Amino acid sequence: MKKTQVLAIALASVFTLISAGNSIAWQKSPKMYKPIVNKQLKQKQHHMHLHKRCIGGNTATADQFGHANSTQILMKGCRNNAAVTQIGKYNDALVNVKGKYNSSNVYQHGYKNGATVYQSGKWNQAGVAQQGAYNSAFIGQSGKWNKANVDQNGFGNSAFIGQGGVNDSASVRQSGSGNSATIIQN
Repeated sequence: MKKTQVLAIALASVFTLISAGNSIAWQKSPKMYKPIVNKQLKQKQHHMHLHKRCIGGNTATADQFGHANSTQILMKGCRNNAAVTQIGKYNDALVNVKGKYNSSNVYQHGYKNGATVYQSGKWNQAGVAQQGAYNSAFIGQSGKWNKANVDQNGFGNSAFIGQGGVNDSASVRQSGSGNSATIIQN
């Protein structure tokens, strides 16, 4: 096989939406952005992706139960994994991944919770779990082998984790209301 040949990589992204008003958007390539808006009880979408220099595709999964939840997953690179689960109303999640072997998981259960995850580099892991209302979490990772987790249970909590080095580890656990935490690792 010649190096210039393009490998066909199957990118099976499964999207499940239950209830009206939920929406999912994802990016298939850097120049093409395609939104999906659910108007039915249940919707699934599969697509294929061609990629150069990569053995193994990216995987994106979004499950939504409730009303007016929003998920955006943007991926570039190979063998990245992103999963978002939303239960409730008006929850918002953005996952933007660039690089290789990165993994991010977002779980939201409640009302108007917001989570943003940005990853670039290799082998980074990010997790956000939110229960309650009006919680906000941001995780930004670049570099290699970084791990970050945010666990929020309550009302109006905010967390920020920024990692830019190698083999950093950070965890925020918030319970109650009005808590705020910031962790920056370089």
